[in-house]
Amino acid sequence: MTRSTPPLREPTPRAYWLDLFLVLGMGLGVFFLTTGVIGYLLPEASMPQLVLALTLANFISLGGSVAVFGLWRGWLSLADLGLWPPRFHWAWLLVIGGVTVGLLPIRLLLAYAALILVEGDLDSLSARQALLGSEFSLLGFLVTFIGVGILAPIAEELFFRGALYTWFRRRFNFWVAVSVSSVLFGLAHFDSLGVVLSSLVMGVALAIVFEYTRSLYTAIGIHILNNSLAVVLLYVALGLMELFPQLKNLQP
Repeated sequence: MTRSTPPLREPTPRAYWLDLFLVLGMGLGVFFLTTGVIGYLLPEASMPQLVLALTLANFISLGGSVAVFGLWRGWLSLADLGLWPPRFHWAWLLVIGGVTVGLLPIRLLLAYAALILVEGDLDSLSARQALLGSEFSLLGFLVTFIGVGILAPIAEELFFRGALYTWFRRRFNFWVAVSVSSVLFGLAHFDSLGVVLSSLVMGVALAIVFEYTRSLYTAIGIHILNNSLAVVLLYVALGLMELFPQLKNLQP
C-alpha cells in the first residue's frame, strides 16, 4: 500500500511592493505630470481639445501602467484583471443599473453636504463642470462622451480595480483592499472635495462588485453608465440653457 502524495500547494500570487510603486508612479504620477504639461502647452485650447488631451493622457498613463508594469512584468494576467475568459450573466445588467442608480442620490447628497459644510459653496464643482462643458456643441458632446464616458472608465477600472485592488487583495484582507483602492480612487479626483467623496463611495461599490463577480466588465459597465449619464445630463442642461437663456441665471 503506497501513501498518496499530498497535492502541491499553488504558489502565493506575487505582490511585491516594487510592482505597486511602479504602477502607481507610471499611472498617477505620469498622469498628473502630463496634465500640468497640457495646461502649460495648451493655455488657449478649446474645451473639446482640452478634454481630448486629458482623457488620452488618462487612458495612456493608467492603462499603459497596467500593461507595462503589470502584464509585461508578469504579476498580472488577463484573468487577474477579470478580462479573461470573458463572462456574462444577464443578472449583471441589474447589478450595473442598480448600483449606478441606487448610489446616485447618496453620492449627490454626500458631495453637496461636504461642499457646503467645508467650502461654503459649489465653486469647485462648478469648475469641474466648466471643464467638461461650458457651452453646448455637438463636437464638445461627442468628445466628452467618448473620452469621459467611455475611455476614462475603462482605463480607471483597469488601474484601480484590476491592478491596485488585486495587489492589495493579495497582500491584505478584503476590506483593506477595498478601502485603500477606493481612497486612492477618490484622491485621484482631488479637484473637488465633493467629487472626492462621491468617487470614494463609487470606488467601494466597484471593488465589491469586482470581488464578487470576478469580472472587470461589470465594474467597467457601472463606471461607463455613471459617467455617460453625467455627460448626457450636463449637455441636456447646456442645451436647455441655449434654448432658454434665462435659465443661466439659475446656475449656482
